[in-house]
Amino acid sequence: MAGLSGIFWRLLPAVRPGERQRFLFFASLSALIVLAQTLGLTGSEALFLAKIGPNSLPTAFILASLLAVAGSLAYAMLVGRTRNDRLFIAMLLGTAVVLALTTGGLDSRGVLFGLFSAFFLTQAVFLVHFRTFATDFFDTLAAKRLFPGFAVGASLGGAVGGALAVGLSQVAPPPALIAGWAAGLAAAALLLRLGRRNLRRWGPIGLAEADESSVEGLQGGLRFLRRSPLSRWLVISVVGMVLSLSILHYLSSQIFVDSFPSAAELAFFFGVYLTVTNVLEIAVALSITPWLIRRFGVAQSNLAHPVLTLMTFGALAIDPVLAVAVVARANREMIENALAGEVRNLTYNALPFRFRGNLRALLDGIVFYAAMSIAGLAILLVGADVSRLWLCTVGAGAALLYLGANWRVRAEYLRSLVVELRQGRLDLNELEAGLGAGEVSRLAEQWETGLRQETEHPSRASLELAPLLAERGHLAPLRRAATHPHPRVRRACLEALAEHEDPSLSDLLARALRDPEASVRLAAARAAKRFATPPQPLAERLRERLGDEEPAVRAEAALLVGEDGTRVLLEMGGDARPEVAVPALERLPAALTECARTRLDDSDAGVRAAALLCVSRSDGEPGLSLEHLERELEHGDPRVRRAAATALTKEGGEKRASILAKALDDTSREVRRQASTGLAAMGDAGVREAARSVDGARLWTVDAALSALALAGTPASRVVLERAFRSRVEEAWLRLAGLQLIPPADDLPSRFLHTALGNAAARCHWLAFRILELLEDPVIVRSVSKALRHDAPRARADALEVLSNLGDRETARLLALLLEAGPLDDKIPTVSQTLATPRETADVLRDAARSSDPWLRLAAETLTTASTGTPTPEVRTMERLLALRNVPLFTHLSLEQLEAIGRFLNESQYLRGEVVVREGEPGEELFVILEGALDVFKNHGTPEQIHLNTMRAPDFFGEIAIIDNAPRSVTVVVAEDSRLATLAGDRLKELVLQSPEISFDIFRFLTSRLRAAEERLYGTT
Repeated sequence: MAGLSGIFWRLLPAVRPGERQRFLFFASLSALIVLAQTLGLTGSEALFLAKIGPNSLPTAFILASLLAVAGSLAYAMLVGRTRNDRLFIAMLLGTAVVLALTTGGLDSRGVLFGLFSAFFLTQAVFLVHFRTFATDFFDTLAAKRLFPGFAVGASLGGAVGGALAVGLSQVAPPPALIAGWAAGLAAAALLLRLGRRNLRRWGPIGLAEADESSVEGLQGGLRFLRRSPLSRWLVISVVGMVLSLSILHYLSSQIFVDSFPSAAELAFFFGVYLTVTNVLEIAVALSITPWLIRRFGVAQSNLAHPVLTLMTFGALAIDPVLAVAVVARANREMIENALAGEVRNLTYNALPFRFRGNLRALLDGIVFYAAMSIAGLAILLVGADVSRLWLCTVGAGAALLYLGANWRVRAEYLRSLVVELRQGRLDLNELEAGLGAGEVSRLAEQWETGLRQETEHPSRASLELAPLLAERGHLAPLRRAATHPHPRVRRACLEALAEHEDPSLSDLLARALRDPEASVRLAAARAAKRFATPPQPLAERLRERLGDEEPAVRAEAALLVGEDGTRVLLEMGGDARPEVAVPALERLPAALTECARTRLDDSDAGVRAAALLCVSRSDGEPGLSLEHLERELEHGDPRVRRAAATALTKEGGEKRASILAKALDDTSREVRRQASTGLAAMGDAGVREAARSVDGARLWTVDAALSALALAGTPASRVVLERAFRSRVEEAWLRLAGLQLIPPADDLPSRFLHTALGNAAARCHWLAFRILELLEDPVIVRSVSKALRHDAPRARADALEVLSNLGDRETARLLALLLEAGPLDDKIPTVSQTLATPRETADVLRDAARSSDPWLRLAAETLTTASTGTPTPEVRTMERLLALRNVPLFTHLSLEQLEAIGRFLNESQYLRGEVVVREGEPGEELFVILEGALDVFKNHGTPEQIHLNTMRAPDFFGEIAIIDNAPRSVTVVVAEDSRLATLAGDRLKELVLQSPEISFDIFRFLTSRLRAAEERLYGTT
C-alpha cells in the first residue's frame, strides 16, 4: 500500500508532503462536484433534446444565461456575509433538494427548460465558488502549483460521472440521472460538512476569506477594464468564443438528435462521450497544453483554440456527419477547458495581482453567460430553419472575431507584461515558463526600446530580463546593450552573456575591460574566467588591468595572467592598505594561502577576516587551530567573528560544534546566522549543541538555536523543537499564573518582579509562535498570529481553532486557551489539571530563583535578600530598566532590549536653570527624563520668547535629531533639578544594526508622535 502511495505522489510532484491531505480533500471535492454536474448535463440535455428538440436551444441559451447571470449576481451579494464553507454547503444542499423535487415533473416543458438552465447556473456558481473557497486555504504560490491538480481531479470526476451515466442509462430511464445529479451534490455537501474540522485547522490563509466574486470584487474588475486594453480585449475574446461555441453546440446537437432520437439513446451517447473526452482532457491538460506553452508561449498558444474553432465550422459546412459533430462538441468543451481556459488563466498573469481574481470572476460569471444570451438571440434572429451552411458562416464570423481578439490579446499581453514588470508589479520568475520563443523575441525588441528611454534610471525589470534573453538565445540585443550609457545595464548584459555561449564574448570583454566604470571592468574580468586560455586580445587587456586603479579589478585580472598575475596578487595580499589587501585575499588561490597566513593577526578587521576565509578555503594545507578560531570568535569586529564561524563550519566534530555554538549568542545577526547554518550542516553534533542553547538567556540566542535545528531538518532536531514548543507554552502559563499572585506594590523589587513575569510570558508567547513557524507552514502561523492581534471575534475564534490543531495538539490547545478571551483566573483551574501552577507568592519566588531568565532571578534574589540601605548595582539596574520602561518611546520593548539600550545610555545630573539643548545648535542625542522637570521654549532669550510646555519624568525629547541630525528646533531649560539619560544617535543606529527588531517599536512610536504633531500643526493653521 505504501508503494502505491509513493507512486501516486510521484505522479504529482508539485504537491509537497505537508500539503497532501489538504490537496486530496479539495481535489476530491472538485471531482465530486464535477461528477454530479456531468450526470446533470447528461440527463438534462438528453431529456431536453429528445422531448423539446434542438430548435428550442436558442431560447434555452437565453434563459440559461439570464439565470446564470442572475445567480452569479445573487451569489456575489451573498459571498462574504457568512463563512465560505457554510455558504457552499447551503448551496449544494439547496440545489440537491430542488433537483430531487423536479424528478416527478420531467414531462413538463417548463421543468425541462428549468433543468437545462439549472445546469449552467450551478456550473457558473459552483465552479466560481470552488476557486474562491479553495483559494482561502492556499497561499498564492501554492495555489499556482496545486490548482492544475484540481483541474485533473475535476476531469477524473467528469470521466467517472460519464461512466456512471452510461451504466445508469442501461438500467434506468433518464430521470435517474437527475436523481444522481442531486445525490452527487448532496454527497459533496456531506464531504464539506465532515471536513469542517480540518478546514478550521488548514486556514483560511488570510485574515478574511477571498471575495473576488463579491459585488465589490466585480466592481473592481469593471473599474480595471477602463484602464487596461488587455482586459478589454479579453472581454471581446470571451464574447467571440462563446458566440462561436454556442453555435457549434446548436449545430452539433441537431446532428446528435438525428443520430439518437430517444432520450435513453442520447443519455447513453452523452455518457460515453463525456467519459472519453474527460479522459482525453487530462491528456491534453498534462501534455499538449504544456508543450504548446513551452514551444510557443502563452500569447501564441492563445491563438490555437480560435483557429481550431474556425476549422471546425469549415468541417461542419463540408460534411455534417456524427464524427464531425463529436469533434465540434469536443472543441466546445474539452479543448476549451484543457487548452483555451488554461492559456487564458496564464494570460491573467500579465495583469496586476490584485485585479486578476476580480477580472476572472467578471469574465467567467457575467461576460461568459451574457455572451451566451447574445448567441441565442443571434440564432433566433437568423432563424431556426435557416440552412446549416448559413449558420456555419455566422459561426465562422464569430470565430474570426474570437481569433482577431486573441491576436490583439497576444500583442497587449506582451505590452502589459513589460509595463507591469517595469513598475515592479510582476515577478519575472513566475512568468518565464509561459514565454515562448516568439514572445521572447518580441520581448527583446521591447526591452531594447525601453532601454533607449532608460538612460539615467534603468528599471529593475530591465536588468532582470537580461539573463532571460541570454538563456533563450537572444544575444544580439544584449551585445548592443553592452554599450548602454548606464553602467548597471552594461554590467547586467556582460554577466548574462558570460553565462551562455557567445562567439563575440571575447571581443566584448576586451572592450569592457577599458570601461570607465570600475563595476563594469570587474564584471568583464570575472566573465573572462570562462576561458581556460583567454584569446590574445582579451589576454592583453587583462594584462593591462594589472595596473587598474580599482583593487578588485586588479585582483580579478591577476587570477588569469599567469606568473605576473601571481606576483601582483602576492604584492596586493601583503599591502598595508586594507582596500588593496582585502580584494586579493578574497581571491587568493589555495596554492598562495601562505600569504594569507601572514595577515591572520592583522590590525585591520577587514584584512583579518579575508585572511581567515582564505586560509579556511585551502585543501591539504595545515588548517587553522581551534584555539585560534575560538579566539577570533571573541574579536570586536563582526566581520572577523563571521569569518571565524565560517571557518569552523568547514569540518564537523563535537569540539568544533561546541565552539561554533558560542556564536549563537553573538550580538551580530550575521554572525548568528552563519553559526546557525554551520551547526545545521554539522549533523547530529550540531543539533546537540544547538539544543543546549534552546533555553538560553537571550532571545536572539534562542532564536538562532531554533533556526539551526530547523535547518538541520532531522528527526532528532524536530523532537527538540517539539519539546521546546511545549516548554515555552507551559512556562508562559506559569509566568502568567505567577503574575496573578503578585499583589500590586510600591517597592522596587516587587514592581520589577511584576514586570519580569510579564516580560517572561511575552517572550514565551513569541518563542512559541516562532517554533510553530519552524514546525508548520510559516504562512499559516503568521496569519494566525496576525488574526489574533485583531479584535474581530470571528477572526480570533477561527484563528484559535486553527492554532489548536498546529504542532503538538495538546500543547497547541494549551496555547489557544491562553489566548482566548476572558479572565485568566477562570482558565487557570483548567490548566492546573495538567500543569502544576503556583498557588502562593512563595511558589512564584522559588520558581523564579531557579529560572534561566536572568530578570526573574534578579527580582527573586533581591526580594529574598535583606536590604542594607545602600543601593546595590542590582537595584540600580532594576531602577534604570523600570525608568526606561516608563518612557513612552520604550514602553513596548522587552527587558532584554531595554538592557541593550541601557548599555548605551549616559546619566547626568542637571541643576535648575541649566540649558540642556539650544535652538539652532546641532544635535544628535535623545534625552530621557528620569527625574525632574524641564521647560521648552521657542526663541529663548529674545523678546519673541514663547513657552511651549513643561516636560516631566518619564518623558523624552530630541528624537528627531537622532534620525536626521537636524539643528535643534527648540531650547530646553531645566525647571527643577533633574536627572537625564542621553542616547547618542550613532549609538542607537549601532544598536538597531545589532538587533533590528528593536527599531520597529521605536520607529512606530516616533512616527505616531510625528503624525500627531503634524495634525496639531495643521489643526491650528
